[in-house]
Amino acid sequence: MIDKILAVLRSIGLLLIGIFVAALALGSFIYNSVYPDIGFEKVEVVHDNILLNVLVSVGLLVILFFLMRVLFARLTPAIESAVAKFSSAVILVAGFGFGRLFGNSSLLYDARRVFDFAHASAAGDVAKAFDAPYFKAYPFQVGMALYEEFFFRVFGVENTHIFTILILMNAILLTLFFYFLYKATCLLFDTLQVSIIVLVLEVTCLPAFMMCHFVYGLIPYMTLSMIAIYFQLKFLRCEKRWYYFVISAVAIGVAAVLKPNSDIWVIAMALLYIWELIKNFSWKKLLALGLAVFCVVTFPLGVKNLYAARTGEPVHEAMPELAYLAMGLQNEPVKIYPGWFNHWHYRFVDHVEKGEKTPLFLQKDGPEKVKARAKESIEESVHKYLTDPHLGFEFFKGKFLSEWENPNFGVYVYQRSIVEHKQMPRVQMSLAYGKLHTAASWFMNAYHLIVSVFALFGLWLLRRNGKLDVLIFAIIAYGGFLYHLLFEAKDMYTLPYFLILIPYAALGIYSLFELVNKKRTEKR
Repeated sequence: MIDKILAVLRSIGLLLIGIFVAALALGSFIYNSVYPDIGFEKVEVVHDNILLNVLVSVGLLVILFFLMRVLFARLTPAIESAVAKFSSAVILVAGFGFGRLFGNSSLLYDARRVFDFAHASAAGDVAKAFDAPYFKAYPFQVGMALYEEFFFRVFGVENTHIFTILILMNAILLTLFFYFLYKATCLLFDTLQVSIIVLVLEVTCLPAFMMCHFVYGLIPYMTLSMIAIYFQLKFLRCEKRWYYFVISAVAIGVAAVLKPNSDIWVIAMALLYIWELIKNFSWKKLLALGLAVFCVVTFPLGVKNLYAARTGEPVHEAMPELAYLAMGLQNEPVKIYPGWFNHWHYRFVDHVEKGEKTPLFLQKDGPEKVKARAKESIEESVHKYLTDPHLGFEFFKGKFLSEWENPNFGVYVYQRSIVEHKQMPRVQMSLAYGKLHTAASWFMNAYHLIVSVFALFGLWLLRRNGKLDVLIFAIIAYGGFLYHLLFEAKDMYTLPYFLILIPYAALGIYSLFELVNKKRTEKR
């Protein structure tokens, strides 16, 4: 009876995930999201050039199939290992190269505030730096600030190369992310050919390399989350090795310190543990789940307590979670795309009312007032979308497309924003505005389409596989889809979820490759 219930739940989950990936693939054919004003995070959804997109995608697939025939001809585990090492070296060099190329225009907005806070904290001004309204509103950012402060303390507060060192760390962490994604693929599918295709897709993932210039919590958190998932899978496949689940729990705990988005990965991990406990209970699995939850709860709390001790005052969350939901449901077409960081926040949170000297969220009982306004706003938005379903559909459709259908995931915003054109190096100028930009855009467009379409095909092939662990990355991606559909949106934050669809895309591509070879053999 339990097995039947679990099978039904798995089928329902796979159906929901399939609908999401199908929408991603269809949207990749038809739409593209762009930044018409590069100096600001304003997004527009435009119609794509379908014919050209398909032609470039088919051309890349032909090249990939030719490469696969060469690699698969005499494929052995030793060759696979050599390709994996070569791929890691390419990713490391490419990540650092792109990071250095665009590193002079990356410290903007929140990233700048975190970096400056880390520098001030390392210099001994932590209490003064923490007194800024930004960290009063978003104290969870102290986790990333502590990470950056570590490098200031190791290499010196006055060291002018700290930013370059952080870019190098991004490149190293991205290399580790792709390495453990590849290793997880080996665990889940146990097919050399699929693993090789994953490596090829990884070394050609241009937007991931271009993101290395963005010194923020994105790459560190997704890498640690990937490590956590990999060692969880290792533990569940080989339960005798207790240290696997310890590494997994510690990694996801540190990821939670760096970025709250890791909660989506935590939920997926918990679901997998619970699933395995129901199928085959063991105290070790229960201990593994408990340790992961313990680390996720206590590590961020420990960092907050550390800063409370350093600043002499408690660290409270001044910005209620409801505020992000209220902001994410706004459809007002002001400055940026509806559902993104918008005027709701400025009106009801940062706004200084008449007769007041401080923003609402810093006033006495401010968080409660913001929570009340957020609740009222959410009710208004829900009522509006329920009474006008067409408006609701168009809003969520637009929000989904603006988040998920930008093949470069918004990296150009941080490359062009504050550097004058004449000051740009020639290569950067071309990649930001010229011929290299055109070529890179079409390549990333085709890459996005290939991964989306074949990930759908790969998931369809897994429909009769009774194991849940093979769907772990799809579950995480679906969680990211639901979260960003409701809360604050940004295309940059969907990059990790897109990257973890690569194993399914590799499975789909390999299956098509085998089908083509079979047809060719039959004709002969």
